[in-house]
Amino acid sequence: MSRLTAAVAVVAVALVCCAAQPGAKVMTNTIDRPFLDDGLTSRASAALSAGTYEVVWKADLAGEPVDFVLSSVDRVVVEGNRRSGTWFLFDAVTGRRLNQASAGASDLLLDRGRSLIYGNDRDGAVSGYALAGGGLRWRYLLNDRVRSWRTYLGRRDRYLYVASMSTMIPHALPADEGKVEIHEVEASERVDDGYLRSAKRLANKVYKTKNIVAALGETHLVVAVAGRVEVLGPDLKELHVFEGKFLPDHISVDEKGGINLIASDDGESALWRLSKDARLLGRAALPAGPALAPPLVDHEGRAIVVYADKLIAIGATGAVVWEHSFPEVAGAIVTSDNKILVAAGAGLVTLDRTAQVRSVAKVPETLVTPPALTADGHIFVASRDHLFALAAKP
Repeated sequence: MSRLTAAVAVVAVALVCCAAQPGAKVMTNTIDRPFLDDGLTSRASAALSAGTYEVVWKADLAGEPVDFVLSSVDRVVVEGNRRSGTWFLFDAVTGRRLNQASAGASDLLLDRGRSLIYGNDRDGAVSGYALAGGGLRWRYLLNDRVRSWRTYLGRRDRYLYVASMSTMIPHALPADEGKVEIHEVEASERVDDGYLRSAKRLANKVYKTKNIVAALGETHLVVAVAGRVEVLGPDLKELHVFEGKFLPDHISVDEKGGINLIASDDGESALWRLSKDARLLGRAALPAGPALAPPLVDHEGRAIVVYADKLIAIGATGAVVWEHSFPEVAGAIVTSDNKILVAAGAGLVTLDRTAQVRSVAKVPETLVTPPALTADGHIFVASRDHLFALAAKP
């Protein structure tokens, strides 16, 4: 067996071992990220406490534009938007700011198991930062020919999963190349002169496309490019393919491998629901305007599409189950007891399976990020100027 074949076999084991088997203990995800899980379904592993919530502290964000809040036991990371690239690290108990840094070319991952924060800097390197204080631990060069925006960055076991779209910075030329890669990082994570030396690329695949989106299911990586959805094996070979006329905008993959794709064609947007083997199950036309996130997936298998002014729940065959309008939606997540927790305007509300609304909390400023819900039921969410920590009222 060659070294590459052996490495691919190990990647397959890493993917399969994380799938829930009958009677097996489900592994706890130690990665927090925008849209919460590897499949980007925005499912939280916790439920809300009963009653309403109140602000227990707020921290200044210095007016920096922000997109997401990520949380661990004692740390909170606030991720800036793509233009600013700034991110902040806070003490989750006191709200004290511990660090401010810049990633700039990807979303962030918060790895509680390894006490690291991952991001991609503007020079194309994936960087690992210490969760305790935010200091740079290492950089790993991916050897891109041009600078790229990482549309997906994931880590499972020893493996980094990366999807990139060339930006052609600084020439401002149209992007037309997408790429997906798997890298292996040794457990020792050897660092020399600030660079991670114990990592290597196992496989990569290049596409001609105007956009590329990806999500990691329990057992396979799913990639969507112009006119094509691919379910890929650990060597990035195609296992299943769906073809159509569309340009992908967002994708999510649920725990059963179900694929939820928001895509557009000639200015018209739709949600495509595919099986784990990339068969079309249903299609629903969507309103004009950009969705804020990959489709959320609730615990009954419905896809929830989030817009700046509404949420739409869509069943497995493409039928609309419910639609609810809100002012100034910033984002939403699914709680473990199947509530949709929505940040809208200057407050937080929940929707149940029949779209009944319950007010959870009010804050003094308009929110701009989805909420982050911790295992002990605390909520972190941000406005343009402040990070808020909320706890259940006694």
